[in-house]
Amino acid sequence: MVKKHQILLLLVISFFAFFTHNEVQPSDIMEARNLTTAREVVTSDNWLLPTMNGKLRLEKPPLPTWISAVTMKISMYNYNVLRFPAAIISTLLVLFMFFLVREMSADKWLPFLAAATVATSFYVFYMGRTQTWDIYCNSFMLGTVWLLFRSWKKEKSTWIETILAGILMGLSFLSKGPVAFYAVLLPFLIAFITSYGIQPVRTKWKEVLIALFICLAISSWWYLFIYFSHPELASFVAKKESGAWIGHNVKPWYHYWNFPVQSGIWTIAIVAALIFPYASSKIKTVANYKFIALWVWSSVILLSLMPEKKERYLLPVLLPAGLLAAAYFRYLIQAFSEKKATSGDKIFLNINAIVLGGIATLIPVGLYILSKKGIDIPVWQIGLYGIIFLTVGILFFSSLRKKNVFAVWGLMVGFMVLFNLFLLPMTKDIVISNRDYKSIAQMREDLRLKELPFYYNGDTVRMEIVWEAGRVIRENNFKKNLQPLKQLPIVMVSSKKVEEFLPDTTLSRLDCEIVGQYDNNLGKKKKDDCFLNYITIIKAKREHP
Repeated sequence: MVKKHQILLLLVISFFAFFTHNEVQPSDIMEARNLTTAREVVTSDNWLLPTMNGKLRLEKPPLPTWISAVTMKISMYNYNVLRFPAAIISTLLVLFMFFLVREMSADKWLPFLAAATVATSFYVFYMGRTQTWDIYCNSFMLGTVWLLFRSWKKEKSTWIETILAGILMGLSFLSKGPVAFYAVLLPFLIAFITSYGIQPVRTKWKEVLIALFICLAISSWWYLFIYFSHPELASFVAKKESGAWIGHNVKPWYHYWNFPVQSGIWTIAIVAALIFPYASSKIKTVANYKFIALWVWSSVILLSLMPEKKERYLLPVLLPAGLLAAAYFRYLIQAFSEKKATSGDKIFLNINAIVLGGIATLIPVGLYILSKKGIDIPVWQIGLYGIIFLTVGILFFSSLRKKNVFAVWGLMVGFMVLFNLFLLPMTKDIVISNRDYKSIAQMREDLRLKELPFYYNGDTVRMEIVWEAGRVIRENNFKKNLQPLKQLPIVMVSSKKVEEFLPDTTLSRLDCEIVGQYDNNLGKKKKDDCFLNYITIIKAKREHP
């Protein structure tokens, strides 16, 4: 398969991985923050000083927010439109991986295998479907890594590589600050220098300095603007963000060491490829095992050193881990075709094919069970999708019997493509298992509420509620402060009815009309009161003659 055909097929895989059914997944808090900020950029037309729920939002760099704001000019609430830029950036990440591995290895198949493996790794395509900061900064930095590797590999690098590397580094910083520098670039540098020596870097020190200068020029101007326009706030935000890495979401050092699981279907291959005594001598026949494994472990260790830990921070690890899994499969393809496979190779291939073939075969049963538990799945879908996945399961076992490793790998990629195409739309009813679910988004078009200020009874309103409500919701504890009631009418958002927290003397002067109760809890159990709210119009009571 020539290069252009591989790229075309990667674009097809990326389409199913990142672009299909993007309306299914509800916004999590990170996406809600970004989209809320973008909406306020559009409504206020203030692009340099973004706000979130009416307050300055300087904690995160603005590039993803600006891109979201541009898409909102097309559609404010259509997720297929809003998440389209993230899907484009994710596709770029896949292509960057393809071009990087092409520089690393002379093997004609490994770049394609690596890029497709990364595209179908669970947390990559999950993050690629949400308009958050992580996919932007990591994708831009992977592009930087490709250009640096390409430059250091050649005796003479071109200025275009240096300039593009600087631009991509700057865009990464403007997407999420130094995060990808720490989680992608630094582990790559550790692995590269350890494996290839420092001489290639030292030889190109001028190009490195120029790239860093371009990065600084692109990434620093907004921070300088913020510093000089709001110096005290800028200092406060810097301390807050640095403190969050130390005291927020603190988890034990070993929290990330289950990282292969985040790759989904590639878990077994990654685990096998990380077993040094078994995999090192095998994978080095198709790629530089030392470099790739060091990249993986450097990234995991560096992330483990940070007290704050979240699963989405593992996205940078899945890039070299996907490459490692692909290199392992490339070795297996060679070993089985040349009849040189060891007993260990056969064991890992059997586990892969049997587990995934079994899952595919059981999907028709799973669809039937879900339909009996109240998930609305038409009979024709159960039948059609059941036949499709049963066929995939049979093909897994058939490929295993024939020891066709490439077919097994292709079926793994195809399994994820078919999942995104057919099963992903059904997950909405599984994710939103709360039968009383009624989004606050339904009140956006209520004409009675259009021009009224919104207040939330509490100290902190969830940003998912602000995003769904479509407007600024000011926070106020009405048990301590009744000042907003001096300028009526207002709209109250509260987990309890106003009669339960406003004093009787105050209520006697008010007309309170409950517009509705909205339940944004996704799950049916352990409902969170902050997602269960009454919407009440509060007016001054008319005095009758």
